[in-house]
Amino acid sequence: MNRVDASAFRQGGEVRDTFFGPRVPPLVKALFAHANVKAASACFKATLAAVRDQETPHLDELAETLGATQDEVQRLLAGAHALISAVTQIPPTRLKPRSLEEDLDYLQAPPALKKLVMRLAFKDRPDPAEHSSLPSLDQLKWRVDVAISTSSLKRVLQPSVLMQMRLSDGTLRTFEVPVHKFHELRYNTAFALKEMIEVAAKPAVQGAAPPAH
Repeated sequence: MNRVDASAFRQGGEVRDTFFGPRVPPLVKALFAHANVKAASACFKATLAAVRDQETPHLDELAETLGATQDEVQRLLAGAHALISAVTQIPPTRLKPRSLEEDLDYLQAPPALKKLVMRLAFKDRPDPAEHSSLPSLDQLKWRVDVAISTSSLKRVLQPSVLMQMRLSDGTLRTFEVPVHKFHELRYNTAFALKEMIEVAAKPAVQGAAPPAH
């Protein structure tokens, strides 16, 4: 299958954020820009079926059916997964059809893929809770320990962070984290929260407030 350049997603020189936030995953760009729209749509449907725990063709079978290499199909599937995840993680009460449609047009999504995404967002959204088999995080505790000395060194004074997680199934997980890794965790958490705030402020996810309980 032939591919086209997916490096530019602009209309009239305009650059703006979408429901992805300030950065669109390169694999999603490649999915939208793929010359074989039928193959891209087939990979989107196969990925959605996998998310719903439905039967899906093996990679080699799908590649043979589409007349593509397995590596190419893997990239399309990865792009479809990133797209599905981005759409389904936005609460349906905060999605506006017109804004999402404008974002998809801006990203130059082919009409067939655009139709599939719109249907996923507003008519055929999977319930993540139905397919969640892993326990969730209920509680997180941490403390800083300082090793004053060891059996081989008289003076160490090396701090470390001891963390304990309680999962929803009642199990406890305790592990030690070096200080520099703990700082990485703090930074990445703050960065993720910043990204979430930026995405929540975009027109595509602004709309009616969630219903009161």
